[in-house]
Amino acid sequence: MENEYAYGSSQGLSPRALFLCILADTFMEKMGVSDAAAVFAIILGQPLIPTRTIVNGATPGTSIASKYLSQLPQAKSPVKLPMLTGRSVYKLRLTCTHNIGRWVGRTIPMVGWVILAADAAQISFKAASRYNAMVAAEDKLW
Repeated sequence: MENEYAYGSSQGLSPRALFLCILADTFMEKMGVSDAAAVFAIILGQPLIPTRTIVNGATPGTSIASKYLSQLPQAKSPVKLPMLTGRSVYKLRLTCTHNIGRWVGRTIPMVGWVILAADAAQISFKAASRYNAMVAAEDKLW
């Protein structure tokens, strides 16, 4: 017979249901300003604004961040700055630019994805650790 657990006001939880409750609580504790900023950065960096011409092989559209940061006084880098572009993870391409505003505009969403990935790892580890501290040996994750 499967072990049953209590969590908060919930009783008779299976090990799987207990883990989901702990995961949801841990997620809610972690969500905050950094996550909102990460999502905002990702959205600002998406190529949502149509462009009039598309260079062969370029990602169609431009992002809000890239459009406005590219218009800043033409701060140029003496070396080409690498950046990832593309509509999805599967279509990522490495390109370079001398325009610092354009580089910042195209780098912003990557920073957002890194923040969200780090948060997901922290949430998962913390939830799994809490779960393992509460359950019988046979129900532990590791």
